[in-house]
Amino acid sequence: MDILDEFERKLAGEAGGSVQISTKAHVLSIDSQDGPSRYNITLEALLMGHEAGVTNITWSPSPTEPLLLSTSSDNSIILWTPSSNSTAKDGIWVPEQRFGATAGRGLGFHAPMWSTDGKSIMATGWNGGLERWTEVEQGVWEPRSGLSGHFGSVESCVWAPNGDYLLSVG
Repeated sequence: MDILDEFERKLAGEAGGSVQISTKAHVLSIDSQDGPSRYNITLEALLMGHEAGVTNITWSPSPTEPLLLSTSSDNSIILWTPSSNSTAKDGIWVPEQRFGATAGRGLGFHAPMWSTDGKSIMATGWNGGLERWTEVEQGVWEPRSGLSGHFGSVESCVWAPNGDYLLSVG
């Protein structure tokens, strides 16, 4: 983990060196008791759009359209789609929709979730709240009332298999 932390600092331009972010292979060498080991880290895609660290990413349940949902400590949620100009190899994803909380209502989001039909999204906030949006027509998302009841942070959430309810633990 220390090696990966150092690699991350280099990507950020810290730790006495710089590594350019790209989808090319990055080589890490690790000296261990069994001798040196080399690892290649290849980024399949670059998601650039959040202003702070990404906290979680999840795939859409849609079997026909690849969609990603990411949350961040910058108080935003982004729904990503592959670029229409993208090829399968270049890994370019673009923000399709942005969601978030304003006016200091939260400290960032984590644990993004999709409803079973992929028409609603929900994310938990570090302040214990749940925010929800529903797609009312193609590409048009509206906020819905979230759930309340936890006084601390939500630790985990899961949809019922039939999608009728959500269980959260705080």
